[in-house]
Amino acid sequence: MITKGHLHRLMLALLLGAMPLSTTAQTVQTPASAYVDQSLQSRSELEAAIRKTIEDEDSAYARLDGSAALSYTSDDEGMFYDRDSGRIGSQAFKQTLANAFALTKSDPRKYEYEITKLYVLPLAPDITLANYVLIIKITLDGKTEMNRQANTDVFVLRDGRWLRRASHGEMLPKDIDPIVPGLPTDWKRSTNSAATSYLATVDTAVHHSGKASASLRFSCGSEAEPWTGLSQSLDASAYRGKRVRLSGWIKTADAGEALLWVRADAERRMVAFDNLQGRGARGTGDWKRYEVVIDIPESALILVYGPSLSGKGQAWFDDLTLEVVGKEIPVTATPIDAGKYDEYSKDVDRSSRTVPVNLGFENGVVK
Repeated sequence: MITKGHLHRLMLALLLGAMPLSTTAQTVQTPASAYVDQSLQSRSELEAAIRKTIEDEDSAYARLDGSAALSYTSDDEGMFYDRDSGRIGSQAFKQTLANAFALTKSDPRKYEYEITKLYVLPLAPDITLANYVLIIKITLDGKTEMNRQANTDVFVLRDGRWLRRASHGEMLPKDIDPIVPGLPTDWKRSTNSAATSYLATVDTAVHHSGKASASLRFSCGSEAEPWTGLSQSLDASAYRGKRVRLSGWIKTADAGEALLWVRADAERRMVAFDNLQGRGARGTGDWKRYEVVIDIPESALILVYGPSLSGKGQAWFDDLTLEVVGKEIPVTATPIDAGKYDEYSKDVDRSSRTVPVNLGFENGVVK
């Protein structure tokens, strides 16, 4: 199976009996020279140029315009990854595409795509590395299937056009659902690949106070650095420039390490973070109070926080509190170097919530 983000969109479709990727709304073909300025100075302008190049190439695939699609690959000797054959060069890449277009006729399916998490890294004035995730939606008879592909491409500037010279892509696993039956209401579970190895539930038999607690328990799956967590997010407006403490009670049974954590995100970067790693609850122990304290920068847009469990075993969490505290309370977080996490995350998912809810896990479960 060929899995490159552009070659594999056509060839993978052929191998699976499908058509090349297309869009529900066709875009007008625009010469790259119309939006690429060789004197590009800013990252945002460069990102926009690369995004437009990828979108125009996809439009060519949608129209089954083989010559246009081929024109987005540089004639320079390049390197394109084929999971079956390994590395293939630019000419072999183009010939494979040409053969695929010749074989492709028609298909009742509708295809949509979305470029997400695009990040560009200039390597030279005429060379750029691009990393992104392509979301592909394939609809047939009213049923839609969604696939995700992670792509890393090298683009070179030739005669005012950005052309692909090297490429590698891999299919990504299906997204983990952050909200499933049994979760505490108003909480989400982590979406890392190990999340399905844990049960996240409300426990009415074990609790610090009230009638319930949140339980995280390792159930099955790989034991190679597994972890899971619960999270809530808040609009950061009321917390900017202030010191914030997340505290709560933790009980454990043969646990790897049970933690509390809190993070502040600006656009596309994390600006403050701390958890109890190395200071959390391990092994088996009765209820004990833990806390993390961080300063929230003025640039913060959202706060994200919650409990987590790494490794095997089980942990219970109860009576969490998120509050603003005075400067006399020492922070537990190490300040984050400016710019160190510029590529930390995608565009921030804004939160409309302004106050924490259900921190005692008393409000029932997701049905």
